[in-house]
Amino acid sequence: MTKLKEASKRYGLLAMANNLAILLAGAFSVWVTGSLWQDNLQILTAAVLISGGLAMWSFAGCQLVGFKEKREPLNLMGSLKALFYSKQLRGIAVMVVAYAVVINLAEVAWKDLLRTLHPTTTAYHEVVSWLQVVQGGIAIVLSLAFARLHGRFGWTFSALITPLVMLFFFVTFFALFFSPFQTEALIVGALLIVVSKGCKFSLFNSTKEMAFLPLSPQEKVQGKAVVDGLGNRVGKLGGSAVQQTLFLLLGSFTAAAPLSAGVGVILLTLWVVSLSQLKEPLNN
Repeated sequence: MTKLKEASKRYGLLAMANNLAILLAGAFSVWVTGSLWQDNLQILTAAVLISGGLAMWSFAGCQLVGFKEKREPLNLMGSLKALFYSKQLRGIAVMVVAYAVVINLAEVAWKDLLRTLHPTTTAYHEVVSWLQVVQGGIAIVLSLAFARLHGRFGWTFSALITPLVMLFFFVTFFALFFSPFQTEALIVGALLIVVSKGCKFSLFNSTKEMAFLPLSPQEKVQGKAVVDGLGNRVGKLGGSAVQQTLFLLLGSFTAAAPLSAGVGVILLTLWVVSLSQLKEPLNN
């Protein structure tokens, strides 16, 4: 539907619309925080139900007015086979899985520290809500800047920003996590999460979607099915499996944190290396 030359402009605008919703959701959560926690929960539940109903209604409308195209039926083995034989799809899969695992490892460690320093439910919820507001603002700015970044520096530069920024904050956070500077660690961890998610919902998603464009129509369909359908879930499952295994072996998340940090650094390095498989067709 979108040509490679037009993708940097269109994907940036689509990402900005999504990020505006994140910002508004965070602002709404901050607004309801002043009430009792039980009232907060009821208001947030009602908001989720209303938003979900509107999303289903919008999706049904798109299905009615959209065109239908005949495609070959998809199967899991065919999609996995396409992933195995395509360097382009393998590179995209590494991006998706690495991000999901690393952000999972970082969030578990940071939230464990947040509960220690802010033990009450209301204080915890208020901090998380403000982070969502900041995350949405960062993502909107990066979405607006994506077309200019891509046009001036190319796809590779735009795609490298997310893993390199995450690597810097990830290493800094875990270095402070094991030091007496717990408040500073909490602040750096918050920056890691909001900047990583801000990049994810702007630069990362846009460059990932552009990476599908040089593929054949059949590879696009099979690749999207396995990467978008399984990649993120495999990443979250992998992050949780690493955390739970280390927790069972070592007895606490704090004791498991050094090994979690090592896993995260390795995955971020593999992510940067995998971009070399993707850069040639996109930069050309």
